[in-house]
Amino acid sequence: MKGCYSYGDTLGELRENIREAILAHLELLKSKNESLPPIKLQGIQKIEIEA
Repeated sequence: MKGCYSYGDTLGELRENIREAILAHLELLKSKNESLPPIKLQGIQKIEIEA
């Protein structure tokens, strides 16, 4: 699969990791002189609940 994937133990960590993954991906595309793909965002969140 192409694109950026990341995770984090907290929402703040996840956001920072996603930011870093996107920047790294864009730099890779730029270094290969590839055009930017259309933006498509998806998200999955795991929520733990104690009963």
